[in-house]
Amino acid sequence: MSLFDDAIAGNTLSQVRTFVLGYLQAAGLKVTNWRVIGVGKQMFEAFVAASQAYTASQSAITRGFASLDTSTDPGDVDEFDANNQDLPAAPGFLSAMGKNTFGTEREEASFATGICAFLNVGPSARVLAPGTIIWTWTTGTPPNPPPTYINTNDPDIYLDGTVTVPAGTSIDLPVRCQVKGAIGSAPANSLSLTTTLVGCSSTNPAAIVGNDREDAGTFRAKCRQAPARLSLGGPSDAYAYLATKTLDGAVLLNDAVPPVPTSITRAQVTQDSATGIVNAYYASGSGAAIAEDITAAVRNTKFNALAVGDAITFTGFAATETTIHVVGTARIKARIGLTAQKVAEGIVAALVANGKTIPVGGVDQVANAGVVYTGDLEAFARSGYTGLYDVVITTPAGLSTAIAEGHVAVIQSVAGDGLGSGDWTVTVVP
Repeated sequence: MSLFDDAIAGNTLSQVRTFVLGYLQAAGLKVTNWRVIGVGKQMFEAFVAASQAYTASQSAITRGFASLDTSTDPGDVDEFDANNQDLPAAPGFLSAMGKNTFGTEREEASFATGICAFLNVGPSARVLAPGTIIWTWTTGTPPNPPPTYINTNDPDIYLDGTVTVPAGTSIDLPVRCQVKGAIGSAPANSLSLTTTLVGCSSTNPAAIVGNDREDAGTFRAKCRQAPARLSLGGPSDAYAYLATKTLDGAVLLNDAVPPVPTSITRAQVTQDSATGIVNAYYASGSGAAIAEDITAAVRNTKFNALAVGDAITFTGFAATETTIHVVGTARIKARIGLTAQKVAEGIVAALVANGKTIPVGGVDQVANAGVVYTGDLEAFARSGYTGLYDVVITTPAGLSTAIAEGHVAVIQSVAGDGLGSGDWTVTVVP
């Protein structure tokens, strides 16, 4: 281990205890025979705990300032601190380094927002106030439990604190999910009224969109792309960067009403230097980017990129979704509280989460087309639950799945009960 490794890793409680015991024994103190619950033993353990906490804080500070790869925010996976992932998500060392060193802001989680068309076919007018109507995601495949949504205030609609909807008319109302994150992102026509209003109905004519906090790996990649935005040479990184960040590094807002941060997390930039054509294909964590995100990304790129001049023909597209249906089996040793269903759910969650990081066009690209390896999918599945072994994917068959230029892989898998009702059969071995 190098001095740098020691500085960023810190010491465990057991290691600190061993160090302190060694120092005390070297000083000739009899510290191997403790009286049970004795004052001396309690003082010793208190000193060990305080020393370990100090070394942990020092190593965390060192990691935070050392590099993009070691720096994290609370809530991120930290290979040196397992507890960091369980902390509430908040700006920390990584966000500060991105902002101060690379001039790039990390996107925080946002509430899903959009519009619901409210139709009154009842016998009389309805007087509505903001915050008084609830919608629930009921159509399609909502998360469990289904998210709920509430009408938000807009002074242009609720002129005197309320709005009157005459019988036989409709009105567009801005709505917001009641929980933060992409979990509230609902497709068009998937919401329905939970609040009972006789003669009234409502749904969302377009998608309701919200974002999770920008993934740490994605943010690090954006920081590394940041210098390219000032280049006169038109590098691909400049186009990819400006799909989600403004020229000054702020989070790019889309063309929705009201505008929200773009949900683009991946972009493939292809160019033909012989003809001056540059194409960008955009994707979000869930698949193809929505129209409002693409419009904002293209406008931001054309307006800000020094490389986009009269000699360049630049076009942005939504990536085309290539669905990869994943089916398989897994085995795990039995332990208290473990069920096949929990394991299957963990596998599916890991597949979906890791699938969001697959580049547009796949990996190992040749002429802008690549693959998704079945072996990588199995590795994703294994990460879904501690102790999994003998993970075998039966679908897709073969070593890899081809991903064309401009296509984005979308992982599809159903947990079921883990006993055969879904895509995963889990054997819990006694």
